[in-house]
Amino acid sequence: MAQRPNAIGLHVCELLIFEEGTGNATLANCFTGRVVDQVPSDPLSFVIFSALTDGQGTVRVEVRIQRPDNLEEVYEDAMTVTFNDPLHEVWCRFFVRGCIFPIDGEYQICLFADGEVIAQRRFTIQLGDE
Repeated sequence: MAQRPNAIGLHVCELLIFEEGTGNATLANCFTGRVVDQVPSDPLSFVIFSALTDGQGTVRVEVRIQRPDNLEEVYEDAMTVTFNDPLHEVWCRFFVRGCIFPIDGEYQICLFADGEVIAQRRFTIQLGDE
């Protein structure tokens, strides 16, 4: 029987680097928002990363980016993660490509495990000076 994991943080960054040999991860240029020239925005690419622990068995992990005012989804992706030992961490990473934000303002990024929210954070799209 699967056991829902806990998330250790939820990070948004431009680049995720894995060191050859050790397998260590480096999150580069983490941010909480973006400045765009127009809305809808041009397609944006970035990485969403979280370390998961306390899980057991196979779990479906989803990420969704939504407008908090009406819960309109602007991005969604999913993966299946297997936990062999609840004491180990499993790194969950989503490589977001071509995400278009329809308006400026606040968004929320939610991470789900088997349909339940395990992490979330705010993300801001700000219209730049023209």
